[in-house]
Amino acid sequence: MVVLRVGAIHQREQLLPRDQYWFRSSLAWLPNLSKIKKQDKQPTLPETDGRRDS
Repeated sequence: MVVLRVGAIHQREQLLPRDQYWFRSSLAWLPNLSKIKKQDKQPTLPETDGRRDS
C-alpha cells in the first residue's frame, strides 16, 4: 500500500483511484456528489455595513 498526498504533485490528474475505503461511514449525500451544481469560483457576497443582524 502506498499513501500519497496528491495536492502538490504534478501528476495528480493521472492518478486514478481504484478503491475507496471507509465508505460505510461516508455521509449519505456522497454518492450524489457528481449531480450537484459546480462553480469554478466562490460567489461574491453582497457588501454590508459591518453590523450583524440580531
